[in-house]
Amino acid sequence: MLQRILTHKSPATLYALTGLKRQEFNDLLGAFETAYRQQEEKHWKSKVRHRQPGGGRKGAIPTAAEKLLFILLYVRHYPVQRVQAVLFGMVQGQSWEWIHRLLPIVEQALGHKVALPERPGATWQALLEQCPELACLVDATERPRSRPKDYEEQRRYYSGKKKRHTVKNTLVTNTQGRRVIYLGRTVEGKRHDKALVEEDDPPFPTGSRIEADSGYQGWKVEGAHVTVPHKKPRNKELSAEQKEANCELSQRRVRVEHAIAGIKVHRLVQDVYRGRSEGFADRAMVVAAGLYNFKSHQRDLARYLPAAA
Repeated sequence: MLQRILTHKSPATLYALTGLKRQEFNDLLGAFETAYRQQEEKHWKSKVRHRQPGGGRKGAIPTAAEKLLFILLYVRHYPVQRVQAVLFGMVQGQSWEWIHRLLPIVEQALGHKVALPERPGATWQALLEQCPELACLVDATERPRSRPKDYEEQRRYYSGKKKRHTVKNTLVTNTQGRRVIYLGRTVEGKRHDKALVEEDDPPFPTGSRIEADSGYQGWKVEGAHVTVPHKKPRNKELSAEQKEANCELSQRRVRVEHAIAGIKVHRLVQDVYRGRSEGFADRAMVVAAGLYNFKSHQRDLARYLPAAA
C-alpha cells in the first residue's frame, strides 16, 4: 500500500502525506525507534515471551518507518479509521489499536527531540530554558468537537464565540512565534480566555514581558509585565498614541496566530474531533504542538546553518 513511498525517490509524496521533509522524517525516525523499543521493553518486562523479539507473523506495518508513516498520516489528515485501515492493508479494529498505541510513542519521540511544550505543573526554570529572552505571546485556541449527547455537557462545551461545541487550550509562544513554549490543559470551550490562563497559571519567570489580546484585560502576573490593547472608553475615542500602540501590539501578536495556524495544519486538531477516549484530545494537541516545534527548529537550522558556513 502506501509503504512504498518510503523508498520513492521523490520526497514530495512523503511531504504531502506527513508534513515532514525526507530529512526531517529520518531525523524523527531515530527517536521514534528508540521510544518504540523502550515501550516494547516496558510491555514485556512482566510477561513471559514464547518467541524472540521479531519472531512470529509479520503485521501490516512491520518496520518502524512504516509505523511512523502510519501515525503521521493520521495526525496530518485525520481520516476515518476505516479509510486509514484500507490505506495500510488492515481492518478497522487494528487501525484503532495502532492509532492509540503509536500516538503516545510519537509524543515520547518528540520529547527525546526536546520539541514538546511545557505543561501545567512545570517550573519557572523549565519555562526560562524554553524562552531565555523573557518575552512571550499568549493566546487561546479552540477546536471543534462532536456535539455531546448529555445536555449539561452540551452547555459546558458550547462556545458562544465559535457558535459550536469546542475544546480550548492556552498557548504561550516566544516572540518569533517559532516555538510553543507552554500548552495549557484541554478544557471545555465555554471557558473564558482570562479565566483559563489564570487557572493554568503558567510559571512565568520574574521579569517576563507578556503580550496578549483584549480577551486578557485585567490579567495580572506577579513579577511580570502584561501588555494588552488599550480599551476604548465609553462614549470616548482612543488617542492617536493609543491607536498606534494597539497597532504595534497587533503586529507583534500576529506571530502567535501564525503558530496556531502551524499547529492546525494537522487536521487531527483542526477538524471536528470524533474521539471518545479520555485524554486523547489533549494528547493530540500536545503531539501537534510538538510536531510544529520540531519542524520549526529543523527548518530554522536548515535556513541559518548554511548562511553561517
